[in-house]
Amino acid sequence: MVDIGMSAQRKRRAQRMANRRQRLALGPVSDHGDEILQAIEIVKAVLVKAKQEAQAYPGGDFPEESKDQQTDSSAISTSIPKQSYTLEPEISAHQNKSVDDEVIHMLQPKVSCQALKLDELVTFDMGWTVKSIITLKEIGRGSYGRVVIARHRSTGVPLAIKEPSWSDDFASPGEMVENLKATRTRATKEAMIQQLMSGSPYFPKFWGTLDLGNELCQAVEFVGCKKTGTGYPLHEPPSLSMCNVVKIAEDIVKGMMEFHDHGLLHNDLKNDNVLLEKHGKRYKAVIIDFGMASHRSPAVRELSKLGAQCMADNPDHRPSLDTIQSQITKLHRPSRWRRVKRWVAKKLHLRRK
Repeated sequence: MVDIGMSAQRKRRAQRMANRRQRLALGPVSDHGDEILQAIEIVKAVLVKAKQEAQAYPGGDFPEESKDQQTDSSAISTSIPKQSYTLEPEISAHQNKSVDDEVIHMLQPKVSCQALKLDELVTFDMGWTVKSIITLKEIGRGSYGRVVIARHRSTGVPLAIKEPSWSDDFASPGEMVENLKATRTRATKEAMIQQLMSGSPYFPKFWGTLDLGNELCQAVEFVGCKKTGTGYPLHEPPSLSMCNVVKIAEDIVKGMMEFHDHGLLHNDLKNDNVLLEKHGKRYKAVIIDFGMASHRSPAVRELSKLGAQCMADNPDHRPSLDTIQSQITKLHRPSRWRRVKRWVAKKLHLRRK
C-alpha cells in the first residue's frame, strides 16, 4: 500500500518498487523472472572464480593498478585488446526485423536519437583527424559487425563505435535490399535503446548515431580504462574481492530491472555483454549490446501458458479447440484501458469538429 501522506515523487517510487516485487514474485513464469535468473547465473560463475582468486588477494577491494593504468593521458598504449566487446547474436538481422520494427514503434514517441558527425572524431591513440571509419582501431568483432575505438575531438572522451556489417552473398538484388533495410532497422532500434538507457549508471552513455550512407553506426562512451583503452568483459575480469563481486551482481540485476521497467527484454544477457569499469574503490558492471532486444508482450506469456496446457500429459487436462479459439480471440482484443482511451480520443475528436 502507498501512504497517501507521501509526496508525489515518493509515491511514484514506492509504486515502482511494488511493481518490481510483484514481477519478481512471478518467478521464472514471467519473461522478467527469466532474465533476472539468467543474470544471477552469470554472476554465480564469477563468484566461483572470485573464490579461487581470493587466496591470492585476501584483503582490499582490488589489487594495485598495473603500470599501464597509472600512466597519464599523454602516454597512451597503442596495444588494445580484441576482447573488449564481442558481438555474437544467434539469428540474422532479417529474421529479427519484425521484432525490431515493434520496438522502434514503441519507442518513437519518447526517444529521439542525437547525431554525431565523422569530423567530430579523432583517432584514439594519436589524435589524428578521422577521414574514414575504416582507419579506426578495432576492439571487437562478431557476426553482426565490429566495434572500433576513437575519441571525441572537443572533449577527448573515448568512444566505442559499433559498425554493422552485411553479407554480399545474395540470390537477387531484392534480397540485398531487404538485408540492408533489416540491418539498418536493427541499428536504429539499438540506437534508440542506447539513447533511452543513456542516463542509467548500468548502461553506457550514448553519444549519438553516425550515418555513413548504408551503415548506421552507434557511438557510446568506452567502458574500461579510458587512458589505455583496456576493456574488462565479465568473462575476463580483473582480480576482484568477494565484496566487489556481490556489488557487480547487484549492478546487473538493477540494470535489468530498469531495462524491464521500460517494457524491454535484453534476450542476450551473458558475461560477454557485461563490461566492468573502475569507479572509486570498486569495479561496476555496465550492460551492453541490445541487438536482440524485444518488447515485453503479455500476449507471449499467455500463448506460452496455452501451449503448455495443450501439451499436458493427461489428455483430459488439455483444452478443447473451442477454448483455444476463445483464448486466442481474447488476445487480439485491446485491453479495457486501451478501449477507454480510444473512446475518449474519439469523443474529443468529434467535439473539436
